[in-house]
Amino acid sequence: MIPFFIFSNAAIGACLGFLLGACLALIMRTPKRSGFVWDALIGGVAFPAALYASDHIRTAPNTVTRRAGNMVIRSTALHYQHPYFAAFMAVIVLVAMHRAVRTIHAVRSSR
Repeated sequence: MIPFFIFSNAAIGACLGFLLGACLALIMRTPKRSGFVWDALIGGVAFPAALYASDHIRTAPNTVTRRAGNMVIRSTALHYQHPYFAAFMAVIVLVAMHRAVRTIHAVRSSR
């Protein structure tokens, strides 16, 4: 079950990285439209890594208190509570940085 979870999230990240890299290449009008495999690889590694990190890196305690009739229920989380948001943001930031570096190198080498 765990390998399936890792590989499925890696596939999601790879698809997201590839699509984001292609869109950014069109938006930035990169002269040489390549490097999409690297974008997919970055996304495929960053997505499951960010999921793992957001679940295992401790953060400040977040306590939620609810009332249910005469009882008070308290729940405390010691990890980031939105791991998929962190994973999507990691892929977006890393692929955007990769595209920016490729664009800068392409512009400098064309001069």
